[in-house]
Amino acid sequence: MSDLTEPSYRPPSSLDRGRYTVEKVLGTGGTATVLLARDTRMNVNRAIKVLHPQIANTDSARTRFMNE
Repeated sequence: MSDLTEPSYRPPSSLDRGRYTVEKVLGTGGTATVLLARDTRMNVNRAIKVLHPQIANTDSARTRFMNE
């Protein structure tokens, strides 16, 4: 399984059942990757932060992320 910190990471082509079309990776940090995505309902670009899989598996990390 590829993780988000690997240079070969390929983001999914869409998120939220197609609402967001992912265009590219903007940046990667220690806990998450930020994606540039097009909101197809609002017709605007959005930055979407996605937790790394190994981080997303812990309740405390998900809670901190949601509070961020």
